[in-house]
Amino acid sequence: MKICPDAEPADGLFDVLLIGDISKRDLVMTLPKIYRGTHLPHPRAELLRGARVSIAAPIPLPVQLDGEQPGTTPATFEVVPGALRLRVPSA
Repeated sequence: MKICPDAEPADGLFDVLLIGDISKRDLVMTLPKIYRGTHLPHPRAELLRGARVSIAAPIPLPVQLDGEQPGTTPATFEVVPGALRLRVPSA
């Protein structure tokens, strides 16, 4: 899946996709496009980029990271340059 199709692993930024309130019909129509990376732009989606991302909510919500739940909101994430070695296939 290409959730953030223009994300660059080495640019030092998080790519965050916010999805607003969408209908089940819109979800069913849009979901297949995620596999091709053609779901953006979408009127109910907003793509944000930043080296530091903070998430807050009126009530604590679970944070999911690669299938793990390390805690709840509020949460802050920060890019640490060179912290991970990535192997990325060429296009």
